[in-house]
Amino acid sequence: MRNLIVTAFIFVLLHSCHRAAPADSVAAFTDSISGLPSCESYNSCLERLRAGNPDDGMLYRTAYYHAVNADSVVSYASFLDSMLAANPGTLHRQYIMSYRALCAYLCKEPSYQSLLNAAAALPPDTDRTQEMVCTHMIARLLSESDAAAAYDMQQRALHAMRHGGRWSSAEVLAQAADLCCEMGRYSQAMDFLNEAHDTLDNNNSDARDIVYVLGNKANLYSSVEMFDSALVANRRALEVARGNDFLLTDLLTFRAFIFNGKGCADSAFAYLDSAERIVDTFTSPYVDVFRRYIRARRAVLTVKAGTRNDSLQAAIYDLEAYIPESGGAWEEKLALGYARWLTGDASGVVIMEEARDSMSANLEPALLLSADRRLIDVYTRAGRLADAAELYKETFALIDSIDMRHARYQSIASDLQYRVKTHQQENNRLRQEISQERGRVLWLTIACVLGVALLLWAGLYLVLSHRLHLRRRAIDSHQITSLIENQKALNRRIEQLQTATEADKNWSELIPSSMSADDIARFRHSFMALYPGFIERLKARCPGLTTGDENLCMLIRIGQTTDDIALALGISKASANSARYRIRKKMALAKDESLDELIYSL
Repeated sequence: MRNLIVTAFIFVLLHSCHRAAPADSVAAFTDSISGLPSCESYNSCLERLRAGNPDDGMLYRTAYYHAVNADSVVSYASFLDSMLAANPGTLHRQYIMSYRALCAYLCKEPSYQSLLNAAAALPPDTDRTQEMVCTHMIARLLSESDAAAAYDMQQRALHAMRHGGRWSSAEVLAQAADLCCEMGRYSQAMDFLNEAHDTLDNNNSDARDIVYVLGNKANLYSSVEMFDSALVANRRALEVARGNDFLLTDLLTFRAFIFNGKGCADSAFAYLDSAERIVDTFTSPYVDVFRRYIRARRAVLTVKAGTRNDSLQAAIYDLEAYIPESGGAWEEKLALGYARWLTGDASGVVIMEEARDSMSANLEPALLLSADRRLIDVYTRAGRLADAAELYKETFALIDSIDMRHARYQSIASDLQYRVKTHQQENNRLRQEISQERGRVLWLTIACVLGVALLLWAGLYLVLSHRLHLRRRAIDSHQITSLIENQKALNRRIEQLQTATEADKNWSELIPSSMSADDIARFRHSFMALYPGFIERLKARCPGLTTGDENLCMLIRIGQTTDDIALALGISKASANSARYRIRKKMALAKDESLDELIYSL
């Protein structure tokens, strides 16, 4: 299981498109070189890294992908060594040492383990994104040899993620779940996967994130022998990965592993064949690493099936090609030894014994039981009955352990199913609340829009009404002014004619004109529109005023002088003064009180 997971991780790591870096400048630079040939884009990355921009840390990750595509991993390793030697205290030390260890892993350098240990020994970095990315990668590399150390390193990645790290939180959580599975912490693994799934729901996640989470969920189910649930999760991941051949290859390989655990060898062979057909279409210089892995898995199944001799020879060839480049290939070593023994090579028993000893120290009892059964069969057929009997005793204790383990798996499986069901119910409840809240927000939005529209309409109505009111006032004012001015002009002309000296014309008989009843009615109507309530307040102040008195008061209110009033009413100035006097008397005004001021105040 562990070899499969580590190989799949490196496979996806090498061939997935890089993620956008947190810094906008790095993202823009990455986009600008995306269309260049691999060598040119790789060299562009190196040139920018040599410039030493503090914000370019994630560019080390981008440069690694371009180095892989350009078959320049060895060159990139040398570049990282030179950067580290030139500036040991660089802000990007963790990036440099982590990717240096990854280069050593890929190139199978003898110094790989020391480089990995040096990278793992670095103290936590204040750059949370650097800490998150690098400890996540180191944890995956450590998982091949030390699951406990890998788990502790992944906890650092989780801490950096929760305190400001800007990278793929879903991938970090999913890998934490994977490491929990290796250590038997299945309930904690499910909690991490549920959190990772929620992260996918809350963010605009790409296909790689979704596949990674679903793939690790399938791994969790497979670890506790919930193979049907594992196949369902794997199928969902395959649907998401359509169009990405690298992701499909990884998922098909793991699907074969699930069917193998379920005991369906034919299906396992079929999916391994499908994975290899996809790998055959790749052009990466490191594809042979993954092709050898797939063929090694097929070889293990071939040996288990005990097929004919020519198939065993092909299996031996594939296993011998794969084992030297894999750190913990115990199952492959056991299959190699058994295949050699089946073809008549006695040295195969020694290989099987060495593999069995390694498995007893590192792997779970189920795999060890398979190795013991294989060795007991070999010992018996080789006549080594004492060795078979001794191993048989150990197998009895192992069977008891496995029975207890199966019972524990059943309990864990029930707990996982309960957690999944509870999580789904919680998600459904949250979705319903979100749906209801969205409905409330929708209706509130509609109400706000209608309210704003109503306010706009009311404002427009008020503006138009005000404009109409102003226009009506202007019309009324103009009508009053025109009416009075016409009347004044007429009477002024009459006065001029009355003073004429022409003897043959009797102008003195002309009588000043007064406003007609219609003119007075129009005047009063326009005045009351301009000064609403004035007549009512005037009558309240002095109920005894006549209609003529009211007209004179209205003329005073619009600012007419005594001369103007006389002309407008067609009376003499003395008559106008007498009329004013009568009004003052009716209003009981004192000598020092002004009639005009009183009228203006109404």
